[in-house]
Amino acid sequence: MGGLKATLASGNEHKLSELARALEDCELELLDAADYPPEEGATYYENALAKARYGQSIAGGWVLGEDSGIEVEALDGGPGLHSSAVPKVSASTLSSSRTARSARWPSSETTGRRRTPTGPGPRAL
Repeated sequence: MGGLKATLASGNEHKLSELARALEDCELELLDAADYPPEEGATYYENALAKARYGQSIAGGWVLGEDSGIEVEALDGGPGLHSSAVPKVSASTLSSSRTARSARWPSSETTGRRRTPTGPGPRAL
């Protein structure tokens, strides 16, 4: 008997490969969809659940929703849920901004983390 087959409600192939490594006994595929619901939830879980429900309405079967964000202590946990709204910047911009940040915050205050919770499949919907 094969592993569980599930669809990931995301257009991000990198997130698919991360989950595939974590869930190695499962067969995962990306949801083929043009649009996803806006990320308007108050938590990562709410955004992941909205994606899972949206994906379930298209693909049926088991669907995983995901949401992730970058939380930086020096930014009071931001951008957090709003990470996708932060403009993408070039490597040279990041490099020059590191110098400015290091003058403002000691290295002990510049830690951060990436949060990536997932929403449940259709049985929890």
